[in-house]
Amino acid sequence: MPNSYFQFKQFTVNQDRSAMKVTTDACLFGGWIAAQEFSQTKNILDIGAGTGLLMLMIAQKSCAEITGIEIEENACNQCIGNIKSSPWSERLHVIHLDIKNYTTEKKFGLIISNPPFYDNQLKSPDAKRNIAHHQSSLNFENLFWKVISLLEPDGFFAVLVPASETGSIKNIGFRFSLSVFEEVKLKQTPAHNYFRSILVFQNKKGDKTIESEITIKDAERNYTSEFSILLKDYYLHL
Repeated sequence: MPNSYFQFKQFTVNQDRSAMKVTTDACLFGGWIAAQEFSQTKNILDIGAGTGLLMLMIAQKSCAEITGIEIEENACNQCIGNIKSSPWSERLHVIHLDIKNYTTEKKFGLIISNPPFYDNQLKSPDAKRNIAHHQSSLNFENLFWKVISLLEPDGFFAVLVPASETGSIKNIGFRFSLSVFEEVKLKQTPAHNYFRSILVFQNKKGDKTIESEITIKDAERNYTSEFSILLKDYYLHL
């Protein structure tokens, strides 16, 4: 059973009321985003904020105003609590809403999302967990529709996706005239296949996509140096 909270060096993520728990791949996503130059923008939007993990990780490394949208009420309330107890609460904002109904005049230099996974897999009896992990409430077509309406002309959209869905999600982005600025493939260990991809889309035609990969643990099951560099400012024991 997962812990009711996850303690980082500068903040705590309580997660007992959220179906979407803190995971290693989500932490890696947050750490990687926070390390990128494009995260140093004025306004950031997190679609599907969950516990607020990504918002907090990025806030630690930037001065941005960050807005999180979360559809599930318990997760949203927990996210608000995590934000309020953090050192950056004055510039972090959480809204309980379906992103499809979100309207604002504001445009965002960076939009991030760790969206519902496993569209074609069996669902859990837990309705809240289904919202967190499946696409019944938000599919990628709807997600991209909202992104292009909210993104600054020179903005970026970063999304964490299952490796098996990478090609189809890139194609959806292309249909919305977004180009892939960067693609990072994630592995658990050198012996494993890729299990996630970080895709960064840009709101303009780009040159060649930057491609790389990150392996979380080495053959001896120790964290790799590339993982440790990204997470050392967050994990207590790095």
